[in-house]
Amino acid sequence: MRVFSAEESDLLVALADGIFDQPLWARFLALLHAKTRAACTGIFIQFAGSDSITEHSLGDPFPPEISRMSHLRHHRDGSGQWPMREGRVYAEHELMDLNARPAPHAPSPIAFMRSVRVTEADGASGWITLAAKQDISAAAGSLLNRLAPHFRVALRSLAALEKERARTALSEGAMARLNFGWAMLDSQGRIINSTSNIDALLLRTDALKRGHQDRLLFRAPDIARQMTKLVTDFASGARNRPQPFILSQDPWVDIFVTPARKGMSVDAGNVAAIVYINGDRWSQQDRCDQLVDLFGLLPSEARLAWAIAQGRSISEAADNLEITRETARNYSKKIYSKLGVRGQAELVHVILTSALAVI
Repeated sequence: MRVFSAEESDLLVALADGIFDQPLWARFLALLHAKTRAACTGIFIQFAGSDSITEHSLGDPFPPEISRMSHLRHHRDGSGQWPMREGRVYAEHELMDLNARPAPHAPSPIAFMRSVRVTEADGASGWITLAAKQDISAAAGSLLNRLAPHFRVALRSLAALEKERARTALSEGAMARLNFGWAMLDSQGRIINSTSNIDALLLRTDALKRGHQDRLLFRAPDIARQMTKLVTDFASGARNRPQPFILSQDPWVDIFVTPARKGMSVDAGNVAAIVYINGDRWSQQDRCDQLVDLFGLLPSEARLAWAIAQGRSISEAADNLEITRETARNYSKKIYSKLGVRGQAELVHVILTSALAVI
């Protein structure tokens, strides 16, 4: 088996790195385009379970008849088999025969093509295709043949990356609906990584904001001092116990600060602490109005129910709402009856797992 020359080794590096290019494989296509002198150079990708095909190309646009033939050859036939055998380089006349399609009536000046298909373990398929006005050299076909196994590895990496991106998008979407996010801090309290919804969370409160040099700033001086010491201790390894802080009660904002795992780092530097942020997008009055609409509570009952849902005892809620404890106990019985629960624990569970958790 022929090995790659030093010059061709650049193609392998560009092929491996191409999954991070914007657009994908831009440098690889440029190198392959220059080396083969093809008029059109392209990579086609089809992920498992998808009927769509993504094209990444360089040079002249693929002519309509070649694009049509490309689309046909990228699908399984009626028996569920691919018309192209994996890893084999095909010429244009073979592909036309495989698809049993007549030649176009109007011949294109770009009439020659070479293409190779690979499939990775989870079912994603990819094709590298060259098209030209003159016959493509045997050397170009041989190059595609040698590139095929390396293209399969790159395709596997791309498929894994796309899966991870999809999982991340789903996770961040769920966290956004739950008004939840996280930020990684360095030893100076600067944000060096975070969920995409972090700024939206910070905009809902003046208790916490992003300051100069991306420092996480706290409105309450005592919490700011505690956080500075906590992050410093986490960075030095002097303390490992996580700590919660309530930053605001209307709207509710709390955080949970944990030390970073040993050795955790991102491009911007080492991570000292991770701050998990839970920030309600609604005021207490909004939440009480929602409880009225959702469960048929009276406004006075809704205020008590929401106070209990925030972790207060009936006595603490009564003091906070400036009502007598006897009144609060009477309200609580009516609340339990309307929600069909038997006590505070069930009440909190019903409220915090209701539609209020995602609106």
